[in-house]
Amino acid sequence: MTFLAPASAIVALALAVPALLLLYFLKLRRRPVRVSSTMLWTQAVRDLQVNVPFRMIRPSWLLLLQLLALLLLIGALGRPATHGSAAAPDVAVVLIDRSASMSARDGEGGGTRLEDAVRAASAFLDEMARAPSRPAVVLVAFAASAETLAGPTTDLRLVRDALSRITPTDQPADVRGALRLAESFAPTDADEESGPARTIVVLCSDGGFGAGGPMAVAASEVRFSRAGPAEGDGPPPPFDNAGIVALAARRDFRDPAVVRVFARLVGPPGLALPVVIAVDGRERDRAAAVLADDDGSGVGRASLTFEIATREAALVSVGLDRPDLLEADNAASLVLAPATRPGILIVRPDGDPPGDWLLADVLRELDPASLVEVESSRYDELGASLLTGIDLVVFDGSRPRTLPPLPTLAFGPGPPTPGLRVLGADARLSSFLTWQRTHAVMRHVSLDAVRYEPAAWFAHDEGAAGTRFEELARGPGGAAIALVEERGVRRIAVAFGLARSTWPVHVSFPIFVANAVDYLTLRGESEAGVAFRTDEAVVLPPPTPGAAPINLGVVERAGVHRAGESGRVVAVNLLSEPESLLRTADALTISGRPVAAAQPGDSPTAPREVWPWFVLAGGALLAVEWVLYALGMRVRPR
Repeated sequence: MTFLAPASAIVALALAVPALLLLYFLKLRRRPVRVSSTMLWTQAVRDLQVNVPFRMIRPSWLLLLQLLALLLLIGALGRPATHGSAAAPDVAVVLIDRSASMSARDGEGGGTRLEDAVRAASAFLDEMARAPSRPAVVLVAFAASAETLAGPTTDLRLVRDALSRITPTDQPADVRGALRLAESFAPTDADEESGPARTIVVLCSDGGFGAGGPMAVAASEVRFSRAGPAEGDGPPPPFDNAGIVALAARRDFRDPAVVRVFARLVGPPGLALPVVIAVDGRERDRAAAVLADDDGSGVGRASLTFEIATREAALVSVGLDRPDLLEADNAASLVLAPATRPGILIVRPDGDPPGDWLLADVLRELDPASLVEVESSRYDELGASLLTGIDLVVFDGSRPRTLPPLPTLAFGPGPPTPGLRVLGADARLSSFLTWQRTHAVMRHVSLDAVRYEPAAWFAHDEGAAGTRFEELARGPGGAAIALVEERGVRRIAVAFGLARSTWPVHVSFPIFVANAVDYLTLRGESEAGVAFRTDEAVVLPPPTPGAAPINLGVVERAGVHRAGESGRVVAVNLLSEPESLLRTADALTISGRPVAAAQPGDSPTAPREVWPWFVLAGGALLAVEWVLYALGMRVRPR
């Protein structure tokens, strides 16, 4: 047994015990009283003898009981404590979980789970301060990575100061990495007298780590202090929280100018969620999602798809219009990259001067990365050497011998194209009968007033294996505008030359050319949005050619940030299902052994204060003393 506050007991002992004894040494001052009998003289003389100063105190059970009760109460002031059977540790490693789920506001008193964890760690430090031999304490905070904040040190003031500076993150938790770091502080040497060095690891967390393999640490004792409610408290897991756990954007394969945004949600089964999508901060669309438990896991899931038509750079954000326990997973964003500027090669008939036709002007207005014009014979001569940096080849009434391995747009019959069968046609003035108004190439294109003289009609050459044919517009003798896809390369063929039609002077012509360029050069089914997770490094492409990439490191908080002086927008998201589910654990399996959630005072290594028992014993002795005094004062009949 030890006394945690011995000074208080010593002072009380020095004051109270002499005061009690002094009461028995004092001589009472009595006034003379006439009595009718001498029967009471014997007792009066005895009282006078007891109260004479500087004489020996007569033996008294009352005095003995009073002294014992006083000593017990004084001992209680000294805070007596006993130690468990386990010896105090040599090293204590405190692990504080500061992952995203620890920001959930379902902790004690409506606070966060991280606040619960800090209080539990502070209580453990109080225990170590009362230990007979103070251990070396290490403070480690972890989320996606573990970081040593203090120690090893026996100065608990440094540890408490570091504990007060712990901040939350929006990262997933890597508890296994934290346990590996804690294991590195375990002493390897042993003392001959005290035996092997002891290490205690205290894990302050909610325990909702999800899958990821077994947890292990080499330590003499592992304790788990749960933050947040128990599994049986409040709503059943998953708790009242819904979150966005996946976000991606892809350009549509058939219409690359359209971006599809995909979002996946988790939360309590049966919950109806209002979901909002915004572009550059302005709400674009709103939908409702109902979370369904399709696999019987007790977790509701739902997926949503939004469509956005844009070629420009934009910030796309998806958010849940519903408050819950965790804010970090209620919104996710990505940055849409602008459509790439293609390099375009125009192949014209021999003898035609460059840039003297409306087609070149329309293509130039699309702001391509490059626009090169060559004659058909030169194209046949140079071939592949002309295609460096080129994304689209436009045949303007020319018919070269070779077909490039790139997307093509041909006006007139064009070069021989696999999968495209050319039918004969007369030169009579014709008009369009029908066209696919919903196709990406023909979107917003009106062909009612267009007249042309067809050089040929098109049909599908079914003998060409591996090709796909689609009729975009039809004339009197067959397809007037056709789409052929060969091994993933798209080619559009127009059955007449521009000089033999009225189309170039109609407003639909530049719309058609812009649609065709987007359809042929934009990459469909490719990632169109850029976003980062809170547990990965943010690395941006260099702002200018030859410059170094911009490395922002790991950004711990989710949201939309700006990259330093460049001001570039960066989207950082949580996107973690285990964190959004907010699950807690009543026990963890560490190193193959179950570790139940416990409070720091439950440890066998902590001193247990027993002063309440001293107070109860002192009170009991005082009660006995009162009974004996009352019996002694009772008048007996003669």
